[in-house]
Amino acid sequence: MRLSLPRMAVVFLCFLPALARPALPPFTTTATGLQFVDMRPGRGKPPAAGQTCSLLYRGWLYNDKLRGPLFVAAQNPRQPFRFQLGQGKVVAGLDEGVKTMKAGAKRVLIVPSVLGYGDQGSGDAVPPGSTLLFEVELLSFK
Repeated sequence: MRLSLPRMAVVFLCFLPALARPALPPFTTTATGLQFVDMRPGRGKPPAAGQTCSLLYRGWLYNDKLRGPLFVAAQNPRQPFRFQLGQGKVVAGLDEGVKTMKAGAKRVLIVPSVLGYGDQGSGDAVPPGSTLLFEVELLSFK
């Protein structure tokens, strides 16, 4: 099968974003086993415990360095997810990962099971013992 020049261009352009995508910088691993990498640094100081953080995020199951099914998302900037930092209102890995972010920062987190939902899992969406992958953007805090 021969492709015409316009079809070849369409095929090439479909793969161009994947070819141009930069590799992730190396992840930092904390003492608790949380791994993170900053995609955008943000500005100012990080939030303090007790402050309300507003963020956009998506969470996937993560296994063998592969992103699995999406299990949770809050992506509407008009209705961001809000929680009080350091109060145990979210999984420990998300609390730990957000506490060193600055407003406007974007970060990828790999949350081990012990900092996620542990041996109990979370309903049908997150099986027991699951490692989680979060993409988080801290919009603001107060």
